[in-house]
Amino acid sequence: MKTIKLQTSQLPAREVAIWDAALPVEGSNQRQITRHYAGVSGTEPATIERFTEEVTDRLARWRDGQYEICEAAQVIADSNPGIDAERLGKQMEMAAHIDKQTEQATGIVKLKRRENGITMPGSSLPYRRIWNKIVRQDDVNEWLKVTGAGYQLAYPYSDTEPQAAPAQQAETVAAPVVVVPAWKPMAVKRAIEIIERQRKKDLYPSQNVIADEVAREFREADIVGAGGKPLAGASIKRHALNRISSEQGRQLSTATSRGK
Repeated sequence: MKTIKLQTSQLPAREVAIWDAALPVEGSNQRQITRHYAGVSGTEPATIERFTEEVTDRLARWRDGQYEICEAAQVIADSNPGIDAERLGKQMEMAAHIDKQTEQATGIVKLKRRENGITMPGSSLPYRRIWNKIVRQDDVNEWLKVTGAGYQLAYPYSDTEPQAAPAQQAETVAAPVVVVPAWKPMAVKRAIEIIERQRKKDLYPSQNVIADEVAREFREADIVGAGGKPLAGASIKRHALNRISSEQGRQLSTATSRGK
């Protein structure tokens, strides 16, 4: 079988190593390329030309400060021993879902996400994993700074691929962002939307009703809790909606009606 080798001068050595480690696809000039970013894995066949094109395009995007959320988390973790890439990636997804109301209600800091230079609201995102959404390097670093993380996102390669850092240079980094279950801010956000929708109809559902509706939507969107278990309405109410209620709107409506 013909051996296909990459010229290491074309790409950073760590990228070339992915090609070298990939298994060949029988009967073709392709290899099964597997990538792992913050707990997200994918494998697809690629020729040497396609592999080189993908790496070149991705690194150009990174140089421009644009990363998929999972890529950003993995790059940060690779540069900072002690950081759990998967956990950080889920924190970033959670923070990108946040809108202003939810940020005020929970105190969780929003991670900005832009399209064509315009900051997008959390409501523009679907209720599911968003690891492949693009975030800007400066927005990620602003979020990390505000949350008190002691590290930043930076392009991982120099013009000449450096040697691995000596073991004694691997130090404990600053404490990572406080972990909050990824579903919790999404539940708060959705509850606020449900209350607002029903308020326009002069309806004021109980926390139980709101929590059950959120639970149904989460099941349909495959959003789960610890251990991959579906979230029950009672659990959502207890852990996420203790500060959310339509009762205030009901009282306001009653007071307004009496004044007429």
